[in-house]
Amino acid sequence: MMRLRNKHDNDQEWDKIKEYPTQEEIIAFNRKENSNKRKERITFLQQQIAAGDRLDGYVLEGHREELKRLEEEDERLNKTD
Repeated sequence: MMRLRNKHDNDQEWDKIKEYPTQEEIIAFNRKENSNKRKERITFLQQQIAAGDRLDGYVLEGHREELKRLEEEDERLNKTD
């Protein structure tokens, strides 16, 4: 029988892990990551709208709608934190 190898089979540190993140730590990490991605997207959309003369009208309008939605969502989430 052939044994499939895992990428951590040669990692000596793998078995030394004693403490795993709690559910609260995982949730907090995911919220922070989502917040960072939302802020990056907002920045991107603002840059695209600033260069709007190079975009198609439908694309520009879609960017504006998405930016409005993301800013409202970001404000709502930051208010609850």
